[in-house]
Amino acid sequence: MPQDDATLHTESAATSELLNKLMHASQQIQRRQRIFTFGIMLVFMSLAALTVFSIGSWQAHLLERSRDRTKDMAVHLVESFSSNLSAMIEMHMRDLQFMASLPVRKLNPDLLQRFNKVHPWLKNVSCNLNGQKSAKFIVNYPLIIGSDSRFIWQGGVNQPFVDAKGLLHIPLRLFAVPLQPSLKRIKKAGRSCHAELMFGNQHASASLESPHMLLLLDNHHRVLAQWQNGHWQQGKPVPAEWTADLDLPVKHTPWIISARWNPQNSYLQQQLKRLDIWALLLLAAEATLAVAALIWMYRRFVESRYQRAHQTLHEMVAEAANAREIYTGLVQLSVLGTGALAAYVAVPGGEQGSLSVIAACARKPGLVDILRQLPLSTDPENSPWGQLLPALAWRLRQRVDPRTPHVSGEMAKVIALYPDLQDFREVIA
Repeated sequence: MPQDDATLHTESAATSELLNKLMHASQQIQRRQRIFTFGIMLVFMSLAALTVFSIGSWQAHLLERSRDRTKDMAVHLVESFSSNLSAMIEMHMRDLQFMASLPVRKLNPDLLQRFNKVHPWLKNVSCNLNGQKSAKFIVNYPLIIGSDSRFIWQGGVNQPFVDAKGLLHIPLRLFAVPLQPSLKRIKKAGRSCHAELMFGNQHASASLESPHMLLLLDNHHRVLAQWQNGHWQQGKPVPAEWTADLDLPVKHTPWIISARWNPQNSYLQQQLKRLDIWALLLLAAEATLAVAALIWMYRRFVESRYQRAHQTLHEMVAEAANAREIYTGLVQLSVLGTGALAAYVAVPGGEQGSLSVIAACARKPGLVDILRQLPLSTDPENSPWGQLLPALAWRLRQRVDPRTPHVSGEMAKVIALYPDLQDFREVIA
């Protein structure tokens, strides 16, 4: 691994001017490399922070928009049900009021039968003309009816119920007392009419897929009926996650339409999950670009160092007085120019079948002596020395560069003898 260029151990303490220039240039390249690395990391962190912030802002925008949209739907739904229910009760109470005000001779069974057929949302319409039986008028939820020039009107609605078709049945009752001078005649003249109003989602702008639940509440906040998924039903428990609510009174009645819904709907959760996936993909793409940029930058700086080292080598060869000076400068150049841990030159020695180190340079003290002690052999049968990369390069007359020689059995034997060599991660011979 590259280390500080200020520490260099060679067989000679003297360092030529060319090597000093190379060392200075190498230090400048390393400083620029650190600056570029810091710049790339800064850009990557900025892009990552911008991505996280943008995705988070968009998710917050989606949450807010979804809440507003769901609330607007609830408001529209509640207003639609409330206004339509109020209008239908008021309209059909007027119909009953009209029938109760008719003379006795006109209010016959044929008229009631025709009235039932004309009004599709009313059923069981009937009127009682016996004043004595109608004197006691009791309803569950009284309504303010008032009076006119001929009658005093009393009325109201009874407990609603839901049929098998999901329609809400609301019993309507009306009691009319003519304005007469005699109280006895008032009791005898009292009459009442009643009917059942059928109310369903066809009376309001309600979608079957609407994720809302409507509750019909009385003045004591008791649930009378519940609307969900396009039909009415008896009141059921509201899901715990449906925390949002909206109440609106039904005009001219003692009832309240209350909406419930889940502020975190499933469709929104799917959108947020997709945004999380996109955020992870963008961060992965940005990290890949940052790694690619770092690799490209590292290769460029390594290439620049090799070019400077190659240029310095040519100058050293031209100025060297003998081969030993060339070899000494070459190993120093290899360490300084390439960031290598150590470099040495081995040539055929005095003993036949062996190589001897004549020049060495290293960044760690004592490593030069170890390199000079290596009994390199050109004999392939000599294990492990005849199997090392320098011996292999000598026999093949070509460059050899396995990526991880330290895992091979032969190199492991050498490292067992010389533990300082275990720092080598890659060897080129």
